[in-house]
Amino acid sequence: MKPAPLKTRSIRRRNYFRFGTMDELCPRDPRANQAVRTQPIHTCFRRARYLKSTSRLHQPGVSLDGHVKRATLFLRLHLNTGSIERGPWRDVTGPTSQAFFTNAVLPPGTVLFLNDLMQTKQPKSSSDSVSKRKRRKVEEADEIINLRSRREVYRETLGESSSASTMERLNLLQTARNFAELPLSRRTLLGLKQGGYTKMTPIQRTAIPYALAGRDLLAAARTGSGKTLAFVVPLLERLYLEGVQTQLDGLGAIILTPTRELAYQIFAVLRTVGRFHAFSAGLLIGGSRSIDEERDRLPHMNILIATPGRLLQHLDETPYFDTDHLRFLVLDEADRILDLGFARTLDAIMHQLKTSTRSRTSPGEGRQTVLFSATQTRSVRSLAILSLQDPEYIALRDQEQVDRFDMPKRLEQLYVVLDGADKKLSLLYSFLRSHLKQKMLVFLTSCKQVRAFYQILCRMRPGLPILYMNGQMKLSSRLQMYERFANDSSACLLATDVAARGLDFVGIDWVLQVDAPDDVATYVHRVGRTARYQRNGRALLFLTRGREENLVEQIRSRTGTNLQRVRIRANQYVDVQKKAAAIVAADAHLKYLVQRGLATYLRHIALQSDKDVFDVSEIDVEALAVSWGLSAAPEHLHAFNPQRDLVDSRLSRDVYGYLHGESERT
Repeated sequence: MKPAPLKTRSIRRRNYFRFGTMDELCPRDPRANQAVRTQPIHTCFRRARYLKSTSRLHQPGVSLDGHVKRATLFLRLHLNTGSIERGPWRDVTGPTSQAFFTNAVLPPGTVLFLNDLMQTKQPKSSSDSVSKRKRRKVEEADEIINLRSRREVYRETLGESSSASTMERLNLLQTARNFAELPLSRRTLLGLKQGGYTKMTPIQRTAIPYALAGRDLLAAARTGSGKTLAFVVPLLERLYLEGVQTQLDGLGAIILTPTRELAYQIFAVLRTVGRFHAFSAGLLIGGSRSIDEERDRLPHMNILIATPGRLLQHLDETPYFDTDHLRFLVLDEADRILDLGFARTLDAIMHQLKTSTRSRTSPGEGRQTVLFSATQTRSVRSLAILSLQDPEYIALRDQEQVDRFDMPKRLEQLYVVLDGADKKLSLLYSFLRSHLKQKMLVFLTSCKQVRAFYQILCRMRPGLPILYMNGQMKLSSRLQMYERFANDSSACLLATDVAARGLDFVGIDWVLQVDAPDDVATYVHRVGRTARYQRNGRALLFLTRGREENLVEQIRSRTGTNLQRVRIRANQYVDVQKKAAAIVAADAHLKYLVQRGLATYLRHIALQSDKDVFDVSEIDVEALAVSWGLSAAPEHLHAFNPQRDLVDSRLSRDVYGYLHGESERT
């Protein structure tokens, strides 16, 4: 009996499933896409438009039926007949379909058509999927039991009530050098492997075992030593063992950080290491979205990374922000949080989180708190007394050495002495011209100064990309600039101290401090942007002849390192005073920026409390203005009087987020 005429009106809704390659089905079709022609067998893709456009509807081995029922699968075997009018049709939708697909031998040219409601692959039975889920849950339960038994060894040796000797603790800490040797879950180990983290740094080898044992920590390590992973890994493990798996399990951990950029950076590390976990994480940093939008998402977060002001705002104003079952709290860069004036904010936050504090009778339950800092000061220790319970102190020195700083071992520290501040711009340009293939971070005093130098250097075209970052930029712009500088192999980033704390720039070769830091602590954090993670780095400090030279001795006494003095090579020094004057004279807005930058620079020097290093009367204001491209110094700066000219003497050093109306030096 002759089959019904071929109909194609439902061809656009069908899935085309074929066996063999496209070369076997359509060897002479020149319009076939090469990528499709070479696809392996058992490949599923929609072929309706392709069949219609190439007129393959009447070719041997192609079968269509426009009247198939919605839950029926038809199979036509070619059987070497070579004719569409001949050849049997076979219904394989019955109970024997699975056996048919298992045992059938299909020659090249066999074509399958699937209905829209059917899967392109043979569907698995519900019992198979259920058994697979049960097997996965059983494996996770067995893993949790194994991890708890292994961590019991850490708790017995490193726990609060442990009676182990110091030698026994040291032996346990020295047994693990790699992350794989720690009692970590398979998901965390996979995330660490994907991120390229295999070996642990000294702070990680010490802090992670104590955190896995359930201890509160007060840890200090030099910048760039890997403190972020030292609290991210225990955080993930604590939530995993506590059974936090979905958004319905509530808030389990909070990471408190002083800056928006640092919060964004921690979030990137958390997303990399925790990619195989089912936790939900969010940022509470302000500026990126409205507080109402954040309030709607809070109930669905397991991990929050927040700045102090934004977190306190939600604790005060969001009624359903539940922190009673908080398991893990991290205070990162605690010294910087206190330096920025967030002491009262921290006190309010800790007061509202006191309901999650663990009791002394059951130390294994309740909130675990870790405090990390690049430096350990007395104010940090005072905060630890209020927020930590029987903490383990890591990397603390004697009481007489509490205020000393630790420097990266691979850091080469240099300084150069100039005759006056009017030589700085020319020296910076000369340095950039002689280091075109390297990545540099340049620190300046104020936002206006950064913008003025950025405009001048861009128009001078030193030969490498010039970028800038300051506290007056929008958050999205700062993050975009951060990503661009981090991904460039050679570039120069002009920045205020917004880039001095916590940010991890990859592969910085030089840190140039064109303007002297406020104190030794600021110097340590600035130079800490290079020589990170066992890499080499160099730092160059620009000083003017006079009192600023006293800063070298302060750095030596507080850090225990010797700074080497370098001299300027006359053949590499380029005086750009005339070029800067031509650039500034041609742009009225740039001239305004330079004038404002000059005023804020003088204001900054005048407000410094350390008069042994900073003295505004030693600065030749006229020569400085001319070196920046001005024809002459503004009249109001000729007789600069700090007591008279400074309207607001309360200038905040907070260049990230602002408290009580304070803003960055403008």
